[in-house]
Amino acid sequence: MTQHLAQEFAEEFNNVSTQKISFAQVFVVKLHERSDALVCAEPVLQGHYIKHLNNAGKVFTSDTLAQAFTHFTWKASGRRIMICDIQGVGDVYTDPSIQCEQEETPELAEKSCNWGGEAVHTFFRQHRCSVHCRSHALQSAQEELLSLQANRSLPLPCAYIDELTGKRRVWHKKKAFHNALVAALHVHAQLDNTAEIISPHHE
Repeated sequence: MTQHLAQEFAEEFNNVSTQKISFAQVFVVKLHERSDALVCAEPVLQGHYIKHLNNAGKVFTSDTLAQAFTHFTWKASGRRIMICDIQGVGDVYTDPSIQCEQEETPELAEKSCNWGGEAVHTFFRQHRCSVHCRSHALQSAQEELLSLQANRSLPLPCAYIDELTGKRRVWHKKKAFHNALVAALHVHAQLDNTAEIISPHHE
């Protein structure tokens, strides 16, 4: 589901970008020789594999296209989710993650690769906008940080000081996977109805 959603964002991104990106297609395979066990599979990416940024929004390379795509997903989703963990071969990526935080969503998962607001803040603190960002009319990273600080409805860092009470508040990662999933489904409701979510988990 995450990779499918990332590909939908990639197609939107490609409508403007002169340099195209994509995500490897994922398949669900039934193994008859193993009691009909269901597994996820995808084509092997041939070439030099590079991780551009991780789940927590930390940037590892100077690849401007990968960073611009993550920046774009924040704007394209109405600043509700961010696609991180961008990695792959060339401009073909795989195994992304959804970052989002919504306090009102009931918790479902004990562990998750979703760092929520902390990842969003980390990314914009390290991200340097490029021609790819400007071609999509994205706000600068500094402007995004200022918006995050000014609007309490947007994700907050993992730990922060409440300016009204002076108390230290901590973001709880227990809710993360379900929050990201719900937000993603709201953002892209056009996902087909043939999929069935069996059990959210974190590898």
